[in-house]
Amino acid sequence: MGIPLSRFSITELQREVAERGIIAKVSGMTLWRWLAEDAIKPWHYRSWIFPRDPEFSYKAGQVLDLYEGFWQGTDP
Repeated sequence: MGIPLSRFSITELQREVAERGIIAKVSGMTLWRWLAEDAIKPWHYRSWIFPRDPEFSYKAGQVLDLYEGFWQGTDP
């Protein structure tokens, strides 16, 4: 795919391990369990480093405004 594994969804990871011949078939729950047991947890960082939501900037801006003490562009 040409992207870091940390950006793969669980479905994409399932497909990738099968294509690489690591394992013939694995359920999503089993894959999540293996990842949870591992010390490396790239999904903890994905949403902030690589936001996928097209409205991320808008949504993040609302949260950051709240931290600054603003709500919908006005002082409380």
